[in-house]
Amino acid sequence: IFPRVTNGNLNAPSIMTGEKASDHILGRTPLAPSNQEPWINPRWQVADR
Repeated sequence: IFPRVTNGNLNAPSIMTGEKASDHILGRTPLAPSNQEPWINPRWQVADR
């Protein structure tokens, strides 16, 4: 179900999957696909410590 392996808490991806499933069941039009890259702090090596 997940296009990529998540590296953190699975709560948000699980909720998003449930929302998508409910939209599919209710016949709602899905959102357009998006291939945006995740934002990474340029100072991640020092900021996340």
